Amino acid sequence: MTINVGIDPGHGGKDPGTSHGGLVEKDWVLEVGYLLLDMLSTNMHCSPTLLRVEDVDIGLREAADSAMDADCDLVLSLHVNANDNTLVRGLMTFHLPSDVEGAEMARGISDGAPEQLSRRNGVISATQEQWPRVCNVLEPYLANGIPACLIEFGFATNEYDRKYLLSQPGKYACALAAYHGVLAFWGTRL
Repeated sequence: MTINVGIDPGHGGKDPGTSHGGLVEKDWVLEVGYLLLDMLSTNMHCSPTLLRVEDVDIGLREAADSAMDADCDLVLSLHVNANDNTLVRGLMTFHLPSDVEGAEMARGISDGAPEQLSRRNGVISATQEQWPRVCNVLEPYLANGIPACLIEFGFATNEYDRKYLLSQPGKYACALAAYHGVLAFWGTRL
């Protein structure tokens, strides 16, 4: 059995996402997306597809269409967070309330997250009222029957998180945490 994995590096093109202290979200998530692509490519049970391969904004609907075209069984949407309070830090994973498999992926990512990124709020079941931007990213996938989760790997506005995220070991550890989410999804299919 092979699982088709969609990797959605958020933002791109004219939409940089968050940008602080040398970390530009659209560039960082694309680099981590390529690391995750390489990791998944070595697993004979995974067939990964990078939904954004260069610095362009493909849009939410187009990303979901690309995932459908690639026959993705799941999608991981990669992001970096920001907050006006520079003390706020840590990894957050989101899924839609009705997405049981997305919840399993989110838990697997949170459980596999590097110790350097505290698990702020851990796994969050996102509702439109509380997390409209998150829901806007995930809903097109689930509407097409594709389980998905959104990962905010840390806060670019927090100096500790930012330094770790910019380091090569930090980027690798974040890709590995996402890989753990795929393994958790795989576990729901056995």
